[in-house]
Parts: sequence; C-alpha cells; structure tokens
Amino acid sequence: MIEKNTLYLYLYNIEESEHKNSHLLTDHETKKHNRLSNKQQADYLKQRHLIRQSLESADLPTDSLNYTNHGKPYLPPPYQVSISHSKQWLVVAIMNASILGVDLQINPPKHPNNLIKRFHLPSMSPKALLLHWTLAEATSKAYGIGLLHCLYDPQEIITKHTGYYFSLDNPHLSAVSDQPILNQKILYPKNHSRLW
Repeated sequence: MIEKNTLYLYLYNIEESEHKNSHLLTDHETKKHNRLSNKQQADYLKQRHLIRQSLESADLPTDSLNYTNHGKPYLPPPYQVSISHSKQWLVVAIMNASILGVDLQINPPKHPNNLIKRFHLPSMSPKALLLHWTLAEATSKAYGIGLLHCLYDPQEIITKHTGYYFSLDNPHLSAVSDQPILNQKILYPKNHSRLW
C-alpha cells in the first residue's frame, strides 16, 4: 500500500534480474522493443518486468502502467510513476501524487568543466554538478519541460510549480513531486546488490 507523502524507490541491478517474455508488453512497449538491438531488447524486457514487479510490490495492478504520446509513463490517479536507469541500475519511483519525476546517475561526468561551459552553468564541483544534473532531469520529467530549460536553475522551476524535491548523494538520485516528500522507502529485491 502506498502511504501519503512517501516516495517509494524500487532499485534493481538489471544484470542480476531474470530475462522475461515479451508477451506482457503493451502496444507502446512492443513498438519500442522492436526498434532495439538484440542486447537492448533483452535489457528492455528485464526493465519492463522489474517495473511490473515494483507495481505488484506496491499493491498496484501490473497492467495499470500507461504511456503518454511522448512516452512518459503514468499510473491512474491518485498514483504516479517515474523511471530512470544509469549503467546497470534501474530505479522505479512510485508515489501518491499527480506529478513525479526521478533521475539516477551512478558515475560523475568525465569532463565536468566541458558540461558547465556547454550548458552555460555556474561554476561548481563535479559532485555538485552531478546533484544539479539529477535534479534538472527529475524536474524535466516531472513537469514535461525540456532538460535544457531545467538545467540552469531547477530549484526555481520547482518553486514556481509549488513542487517539492528529494535528493540522495553517492550515487546521485533526485525526485520531484507536487506533493511533500516526507518519507522515503528504498526497496531492493531479495538477493540483489545494494547501492546504499
């Protein structure tokens, strides 16, 4: 059961997950799956299975996941879902909210100064840049605003939309919602590696 003002973060190591059949894919997912290479198809099937496993763990119907015309996943009200992956890690965020965005980044950028110059960002340490980037991506996903628009000052955009955010450090994860994030539950499947 999803508790109010609680962000549920289901974290998975995709490499430790079983390959599942494609017969559970929605039409939208099948179209995307068919455009991928064989290796990408196997990972995509694992991810879709893990997303459905997250919904089941949250006592939500596994067939309740839908996608907008732009590919953004969503659940029927009053719940919302957001998905991110970095390297072999997948996070599925679920919350009792109408707006939710999440981003996960495992490794810092190789050339942080190049990113700062390229996107005209204020000078910051590589660690601060990674936190800033995850917050910008989560904000972009939450509000459907282009990433470039969110990069300069994601906190200003969140404030403008009367939103709330939560961030973790090492690895970096940020979530943005229209509801206060008072609690966080980080959940792993049994016998899987842990990030934190």
